[in-house]
Amino acid sequence: FVRKRMKADLIADDALNEAIRVSGGVFRELCRVVRTAISYAQRAPRPDTRIESEDVYKAEAEIRTFYWRFIPQEQRRILRAIRQHNQYNEPDKVAPLLESLAALEYTNDKPWCDVHPALIKLLDETAEYDNASDAAQA
Repeated sequence: FVRKRMKADLIADDALNEAIRVSGGVFRELCRVVRTAISYAQRAPRPDTRIESEDVYKAEAEIRTFYWRFIPQEQRRILRAIRQHNQYNEPDKVAPLLESLAALEYTNDKPWCDVHPALIKLLDETAEYDNASDAAQA
């Protein structure tokens, strides 16, 4: 899709691979990552506006910041469990995460899920805080 929509020399191969990874394989998210990376490439102090990996990393950080604004501690716990087991047991609690694409569902032989790749760093960074909060409440 990307190569059909833009000239190959407008995005570095490693940047495209990184954008695909960050998208989690979701077409709409790939569009979002590339669109955001284009904005960063256009503002970069480089002689050309080719998308580089650093532009994709900035796009990933922007997506992570977007999610940080509305994912409360309880949902971060659910996302960590999904990340660990690639399954979920309480569909009513996971539904909002799937709808917002914070959790992504895949179907191969059987359905499975994972967290949005941009959120992994967020979940790792907040784990200690969330665990400390749990201990304080106990």
